[in-house]
Amino acid sequence: MSLINDALKKAKAAQQTGPAPAAANLQFRPVEPAAEDKGRDKLYLAFGVSVFAALTFVLVWWLAHSEESDLAGGKNLIVSARTAHPSPQLAPSEPAPSVAVLPPSVPVPTTATPTPGAIQSTNTVAVEPVIPKPPPLKLQAIFYNPKRPSAMINGKSLVAGDKIGEFRVLGIDQNSLTLGNSAVTNVLSLGD
Repeated sequence: MSLINDALKKAKAAQQTGPAPAAANLQFRPVEPAAEDKGRDKLYLAFGVSVFAALTFVLVWWLAHSEESDLAGGKNLIVSARTAHPSPQLAPSEPAPSVAVLPPSVPVPTTATPTPGAIQSTNTVAVEPVIPKPPPLKLQAIFYNPKRPSAMINGKSLVAGDKIGEFRVLGIDQNSLTLGNSAVTNVLSLGD
């Protein structure tokens, strides 16, 4: 034990009288960032911007000339008008009517009365738009709660006061629903 005490005393004495360690004289240099090639980054940016500008210019030029050539060349575009639901006026074997789109510079005579869906030789077309009829209203379910009853019509959940199509829900009872507008009142029952 005395050997340990003697060693500790010598070490303590050496610390108090000894010179400052050499590590205190070290000077640190700041770390320099890696050399970046900023000129190359600017070159890539300039190249990307010029490619984008060139593509945009080509796209705009192509769109402008394609519309110009269609309209200035006197060509009429024929568009086939097809509906998702078969028209009651056409038999299934008849083709759908075609609609001609005329250039805006071609005058359309107002005295002509062409038949709907016909293309005339004078490059004028009059087509009455086919407005599809909405599907018939079908009452699918009634969720009856005396405070707030609701019903499902054509997959849409409704409460009193809601609108569906041109009708407003006027009332809901346990087995039926009343719809109405300014001209007609309809009562839909479950199972109809």
